[in-house]
Amino acid sequence: MSLGIQSLGVCYTTYTKSVNSR
Repeated sequence: MSLGIQSLGVCYTTYTKSVNSR
C-alpha cells in the first residue's frame, strides 16, 4: 500500500509540474 501511495505522489508531482509549466 505504501508503494502505491508513493507512486501516486510521484504522478501528482509530475502533473503539478506540468500545470506549472503551462
